[in-house]
Amino acid sequence: MHLPIFSNGNGVIITMRTILLLIGLSVMIANVYGQYVSPGIRIGYDFNSHATFELKCSVGFSIGKNFLNMTVGKKYAVNNQATYQSHHSLDLQAGRVSDTMTDRKIQLFYGGGIGFIYYKRGGIHHYLPRITTFAGYLLFTTADFYWTEENKIASDLGLQLVLPIPLFKVRSFSIGG
Repeated sequence: MHLPIFSNGNGVIITMRTILLLIGLSVMIANVYGQYVSPGIRIGYDFNSHATFELKCSVGFSIGKNFLNMTVGKKYAVNNQATYQSHHSLDLQAGRVSDTMTDRKIQLFYGGGIGFIYYKRGGIHHYLPRITTFAGYLLFTTADFYWTEENKIASDLGLQLVLPIPLFKVRSFSIGG
C-alpha cells in the first residue's frame, strides 16, 4: 500500500515508504549524523512581472558540516496569475555549513540542488530541468533557474524562511539521546 505525500497524478509519487527507506539507509552512511525535516516558505520575483510564493519541505541528513536532502515544493504567482504557470518541484540538494566567523560567531548554510519542475497543461504533463542555489541561516537568499519549453532559461530570485526540525541523532548506530 502506498501513502502518497506528493504526486503529479501520472507516475511521479514520493511515498511515506520511500522517505522511510531513505531515512533508514542514511543510518548506514555515517556514524554521527543528524536527520531533519525542514518546512519552508519562499517569496520571489521571476523577472517576467511575477511575484512568486512557494511552499516547500525538505527531508535530509547531515554528516559533520555537510548536508543532503530531498526537497518538494509548489510555486504560485502572487500577481498576474493568468500568465504564470504554477508548478511542483522536486530537488536533490546538498550543501555545507561555513566555519564560524570569529568576530560574530555566525555560521551560514550554503549549497545548491538539481531537480525538475512539473505541471499539467492541456492534459499533458510537462517536466523541465531545474537548478537552485541558496545561502543563509533560517532566512536564505535563493536563486532558481529552470529551462522553459522554448529552450530558454527562466530565473526566480527570492528569500526563503525555513525551520529545520531535528528528528533524532544516532551515534555508533545506537538510537537514543
